Amino acid sequence: MRKGYCMSLKEKQQSILQVANSPYRLIEDSNNPQKIFEILNHAIADEAVISMKTKNAKWNLCRDGFSDLCNIFEIHLIQINEIAVELADRARMLHFQPIGSISDFLANSRLSETPGVVPDAFQLLLDHESIIRFFREDFRDCKNIYGEICTSQVLIKNVRLHEKMAWMLRSFSKNEKIIDGYAVIN
Repeated sequence: MRKGYCMSLKEKQQSILQVANSPYRLIEDSNNPQKIFEILNHAIADEAVISMKTKNAKWNLCRDGFSDLCNIFEIHLIQINEIAVELADRARMLHFQPIGSISDFLANSRLSETPGVVPDAFQLLLDHESIIRFFREDFRDCKNIYGEICTSQVLIKNVRLHEKMAWMLRSFSKNEKIIDGYAVIN
């Protein structure tokens, strides 16, 4: 629009119609805003659980390459926290209150934990690969089923971060082979 230019009534109406027909809709226009909120809460819970498992692995680390792996865990904890904050911020932008209690995290996470078992780099690798699969499915649902493009973009951006974390852990994992693009135990 030119400086000093005022839209005519007809131009304003056309602009409103373009926004209304845009695939980039507001959450209120989404097919199911509650499903978007559930997706975000599952993702937040997954981040909380993998954060705790990474802390457990870091705190109980005793092996060759201790220093290198400890540094990688520290970097991952920072990245995982940033992802969780971004997901919670996205929920707040959509006028939802994200989960925040430990019991809610455990109830909503799609990751599992074995009490008393300290996860190693390989187990964390498997968790990151699970999150990658979950986020890709959530991305497709947000974009294709619910028409929520912005949330789908947040998810796919964070897939890339988990892919990088998985790649770093893969270099420390023993007993690993790749089948169909995923790490499996020999």
